[in-house]
Amino acid sequence: MADYVTSNTTRIDRGVLRVDGKAEQSAGVFVLGGAAVADATVKVLGNGAVLGIRGGKLIGTGTVDANLHLGNQTTTGDGALSPGIDPTDLPPPPGSPPPPGPPAHNTGRIDITQSFHLFNQSVVRMDIRSDTAYDRVNVAGYAAFGVGGAAGRAGTLTVWTDQNYKPAAGTTVNFFVAGGGLVGDFAAKVLDPPGFNWSHPANPGKPHHWVIKNSGGTYYVVVELPP
Repeated sequence: MADYVTSNTTRIDRGVLRVDGKAEQSAGVFVLGGAAVADATVKVLGNGAVLGIRGGKLIGTGTVDANLHLGNQTTTGDGALSPGIDPTDLPPPPGSPPPPGPPAHNTGRIDITQSFHLFNQSVVRMDIRSDTAYDRVNVAGYAAFGVGGAAGRAGTLTVWTDQNYKPAAGTTVNFFVAGGGLVGDFAAKVLDPPGFNWSHPANPGKPHHWVIKNSGGTYYVVVELPP
């Protein structure tokens, strides 16, 4: 298609949505994949090969064959990126109540074939349930934060960890990898729930806790002990 500009729900259960012009989402939800299917792709060829999530959120499991922009570079507007599909992320059918209960924290993976840009107060939310079940974002190019070519700080990274997952000290989970490195950083990094700690048989009596870190082009969490 030529241009794809919407503020409603977009859902690609499988296959490829090809956009030869502008691809913009100003509100609502852009869903990649359905029922854990990983072969859903949005491919953008026009307008600088940019998928712009200017508002609303991108969720699911699949591929962004383009540059992904969260938020707006020149105006206000904040987007969100959250792999996996949670019932609470989706608008209910007309006349139906919202899904009951807390978020399910279903995990997923989103691959970005070019670069990633985050602007303003946009949010990246990642869920970690275990050492094998956790959200992943893989960027083939670089990940940049803020406006301009200089390294900036923008947006919020929120990492939810399952309180039933209590690994040993030194355990590391890499959840966001940019092959071309990082240009800038998130303005804020938040653990959810805050202050969660636990004991482990390898170091009994010592409070283990998660710490968000980054190195090279990778964001990760690692279990640390108090000094």
